[in-house]
Amino acid sequence: MHSQPYPHAAPRRASPPARAAFTLVELLTVIAIIGVLAAMLTLVVGKVRASAHSAKCVSNLRQLGVATGLYAADNKGEIPYANYYMESNVRATDKLAPYVDVKFPSTAELTANTILPPDPFRCPAADHPAKSGNKSHYGKNFFINSQKGYDTDPRRTGYRLTDIPEPSRYYYLADAVPVSGQPQVSWQIGSVGSNTGELPTSKLGIELRHSGRANILFLDFHVEALTARQIGNWSWNYPATAPWCPRQ
Repeated sequence: MHSQPYPHAAPRRASPPARAAFTLVELLTVIAIIGVLAAMLTLVVGKVRASAHSAKCVSNLRQLGVATGLYAADNKGEIPYANYYMESNVRATDKLAPYVDVKFPSTAELTANTILPPDPFRCPAADHPAKSGNKSHYGKNFFINSQKGYDTDPRRTGYRLTDIPEPSRYYYLADAVPVSGQPQVSWQIGSVGSNTGELPTSKLGIELRHSGRANILFLDFHVEALTARQIGNWSWNYPATAPWCPRQ
């Protein structure tokens, strides 16, 4: 009896390779790395944005310096006053506006959609509104032409550009803080309080809104970013001293 030939076995199929998978530790590591990178990116973006805001603010102040020179040329050398007492609600801002092609709306024309202040009176780092009373995020040095038609103190009035010794030493315009009890920034610096009393410069009316510094335009129209320590302080019994008042 012949034996049956051994039947050929069916070929075995190769099992598919096992799918690679992340372990829990690997997943957590990846998530942690993504979180660190996102935090670093946020920090970098924030610094770039702050730097751009400060650069725009500096550009605004320089434009206002040029406008001041043009205003002085048209007004016998007069430096704009912080407030024109005999003119209703008129500040230095109003005097400079025509020289930077700005026309402010009247109070009657203001609406909920009105953007105040416009460039170059707007600091992109300021989150305070500007009402019709000041129309600017920048305040003016109160000790160099304070209030025309009201203040008669010769230490604070009657200045022309040619009257300032070493104009590169004296403040003119600066980032301004909100006024105490009011929703807008002040139209003056040097003699006002603020609702940000934690700032060392709050009673000077200057706001450190650029990474702990304030942009300040001097009377030779250069701009510096100063810390609270660099800005310094003064007393009401002030002598003739830079950077606030040229006259004793």
